[in-house]
Amino acid sequence: MLRYSPAQVLCSGGNAGPGECHIAHVQIPHPKNVAKPPDGQWPDMRGLHELQFSRDVWLNGDAIEKAISIYYQSLPTVVQDMVQIQDTSLTGLFIPGKAGEERFQGRIIRPMRGFFRAIREKEYTLWPINYNDSHWVLVLIRKRRPAENSDQFTHISRLAIIDSWKDGDAEGRKRFIHQRLLNLFHQAGNFTFSDSYDRTIWTPWQKDACSCGPRVYWAARQILNRLLRAAELNLRTADDLWDPLSGFFNEEQVRWEMTGLNAFAAVQQMGYRARIAVELVNEVKSSGRDGLDTYDAAEMMRPPPRLPEIEDGPNRKRKRPTEDTGKADDEDDELLTQDRRHAGVAGRNRRRVAPSYSPRENYRAYVGDDDGIDPIFQGGFQPFATAKPTPRTGQVQNPGNPLRATQGNFRIPPRITKGTSKFVPAGERKLFADVL
Repeated sequence: MLRYSPAQVLCSGGNAGPGECHIAHVQIPHPKNVAKPPDGQWPDMRGLHELQFSRDVWLNGDAIEKAISIYYQSLPTVVQDMVQIQDTSLTGLFIPGKAGEERFQGRIIRPMRGFFRAIREKEYTLWPINYNDSHWVLVLIRKRRPAENSDQFTHISRLAIIDSWKDGDAEGRKRFIHQRLLNLFHQAGNFTFSDSYDRTIWTPWQKDACSCGPRVYWAARQILNRLLRAAELNLRTADDLWDPLSGFFNEEQVRWEMTGLNAFAAVQQMGYRARIAVELVNEVKSSGRDGLDTYDAAEMMRPPPRLPEIEDGPNRKRKRPTEDTGKADDEDDELLTQDRRHAGVAGRNRRRVAPSYSPRENYRAYVGDDDGIDPIFQGGFQPFATAKPTPRTGQVQNPGNPLRATQGNFRIPPRITKGTSKFVPAGERKLFADVL
C-alpha cells in the first residue's frame, strides 16, 4: 500500500526569505483538482511558512494574528461581542528614537477612522504590538462608555502591557509603550483615561530571542479563556482577568497549536476547498548572502529533550469581591457583578454513538498480525511499520544577533548569524541566559 503521494500544496513561493516558503515542493500541475479562492485572493501564507521552517524562528505578525483570530472565532458569540482583536497591520508606531517619533507623529495626524471605529465598538481590546521591529508584547485594554446613553466605549479604565522580556530596559520599554498608547488614543482618537488605568499582569520570563511571538498568542488565549469563564457564570467581568498568567509555557506545544490554527485560516480563506496534509520533507532552505542555504529539516524542528519547568509567579491570592459602583471610572471595575445580560452559553455536548456502524458477526479486534481483521473494510489489514527512535542530541536556542525587521515585521531566523549565512551546529550554541 502506498504510504505517500504527491499533492498540490498551497504555497506563496519566493526565494526562501523571511515569510517565504522554505520547502522545495514536488511540482505536479493538475488544474482539474486545484481550487481557486472564492474572493480571488490567495491566502497569506507568511505566518505558516515561518512556523514550519524552524522551532526557534522569530515569528512575523501574520502568524500571531491568525492564531489569535481563529481561536477567537471558536468562542461563543457572547465573548466575541465583548472583545475586539486588533490586527498587526498598523506598523511603525512603537519605534524609539527621533526617526520613530517623526514616523509616529506623521501617522497619527492622518485620519484613522477605521482603526478607532473597531476599538470603540467593544469593551475589551487585545492588541499584539511590535516594539522596535524586534519584540512582541500584548496589550489588554478595558474600556467603558462615558455615559449611560452612549453606544461607544471611549473611556479607557484599565490597560496592561504583557511583556515577557525582562531585560534591563523592561521598565523603560513599558513607559515608552504606555506613552505612545496614551498619545495615540488621546490625540488621534479622543479617548479619556482613568487616573489609575495602569495594570500589571505577570507572565513567565523569556530567556531566548525568539519566543516572544508564541508567548503573545499564549497570553491572549488565557485572557480569552478567562472572559469565557466569566460568560459561563453570567458575570459582568472576570474576577481573575488581571491575575498572573500560568507559570507553565511549553513553546513547542504552543507553536504546533499556532501552526494548526494558521493552516485552518488558509483552508477557511479558500472557502474550505482545501485540506491540511502532512508533507514529507528532508531539507528546508533559507536565503543567505550567497544564495540559498539548506538545513536538515529534523534538526530545525526537533524539540529539546527536556520539558520546561513551571515558573514561580507572584502571590496569586484573589481579593474578595465587593459591590461594583457602576461609575465610568470606577477603580473596582474588575470585581464581580451580575448585571451583564446575554444569552447563556450552551452546555457541554453529550457523547454520541455513531448510528450507522455495528461490527460484523465475525469481528475480532486487530492485534497486529498480518492477517488481522479490519472492523470496517472486508480485506485484511497490513500493520504499519514502526519507526525506530533516533537518539536526540542536546539542542539549545541561540539568540544570534537580533536584526532589524523589514516592512512586513520579519526577521532573519536566529540560527543564521548576522553578516553570514553559516548554520551554527547545535553543540556550538549557548543558552541566552549565559550571555546575559
